[in-house]
Amino acid sequence: MQAYATSDDFVAAFGQDEAVRLTATYDAPDQVDVTTLAGALDRATIRVDAITSFRYPAGFKIVPRLLTGITCDLARYELATSGGRVLTEEVDKRREEADKLLRMLADGRVKLGLDIDDQQVDWGHGVQQLPADTTLRDALEDY
Repeated sequence: MQAYATSDDFVAAFGQDEAVRLTATYDAPDQVDVTTLAGALDRATIRVDAITSFRYPAGFKIVPRLLTGITCDLARYELATSGGRVLTEEVDKRREEADKLLRMLADGRVKLGLDIDDQQVDWGHGVQQLPADTTLRDALEDY
């Protein structure tokens, strides 16, 4: 299984304090529990794989930044909803957006920031949203 995000990616996205808050144990309350964090990232990767593997069965030579962000958001949600922690609106909203992006990716409405040779392309945040079908809107324009 190809990892889409690492513990370092998670800390870079949310900060050391958030990583500690979500993973610290009773025995080490001021440290990131790397085993817990790695497990959440692995489960998030499996979820992303389940959705992307149909469209991208060969996987990726380099991990698209979009998938790294989605994986971190899904892992953060899992961590925030375990162990009696309080789920914040921000964490829940980011998980909803990650799920929405995954569905759009699976439907082909969003493309990853990769060219035909699987090389990273700079499209801002690594997403290219395809134009919506405007046939009905155009037909009803004068209605």
